Amino acid sequence: MAASLALSPSECRVGQEVTLEGLDFLVSAPVTVTVQSPLGRMGIFKSQITSDASGEIASTDIANYATAILTSNGTDVSVDDTVTIGAVTYTFKAAPTTVASQVKIGGTASATLDNLKKAVNLTGVSGTDYGSSTVIHPTVRASNKTATTLLLIAKTAGTGGNSLAFSKSATTLSVSGANFAGGAASSGLYTFSFSPTGEGIWVVSATDGTNSASANLKVSSGG
Repeated sequence: MAASLALSPSECRVGQEVTLEGLDFLVSAPVTVTVQSPLGRMGIFKSQITSDASGEIASTDIANYATAILTSNGTDVSVDDTVTIGAVTYTFKAAPTTVASQVKIGGTASATLDNLKKAVNLTGVSGTDYGSSTVIHPTVRASNKTATTLLLIAKTAGTGGNSLAFSKSATTLSVSGANFAGGAASSGLYTFSFSPTGEGIWVVSATDGTNSASANLKVSSGG
């Protein structure tokens, strides 16, 4: 899943305050936000803020999302190994069938984590990467992945996500805890907002050096 950036409002008048929220950046990492006016005629400015433990940036303090990390020791899983994420149990198979929440063993630990991420987010090839009856996870999204780790984030912010279960049967995998953790009331996000000074399409972008996102802002006359 690529990082994403949302502006509020997405269309505004000259001088109106605009705030942002970004998801799926590296966790607890510096993120550089750049605001560019139409064709750069009125200049470019940058500001650096820090993402929280779920890889989120925001203009105002909002509730934090509970997270969990699945870690592989580098060896691929075996047939019928399982991972339970919230209320959904995923079963690894050499060749998924029509059964929901079956996940294809990829041949390497990294490829299998890729397929699990696709199954959670329902972004892969149904019937190939996961069982064809699989549905998108109702309460969790899969976020940043490395060769041996997969970050999982509750879809609802706040303490409620801390009750999501997290377990595995595979000896080659480990979980960060028996439940998701870190869901809390708002805390610790830096304030960032801006007010466009001219009409046209402004471009707002954000990057942590690995993940990037951008969004356009349509600005009309303040009259």
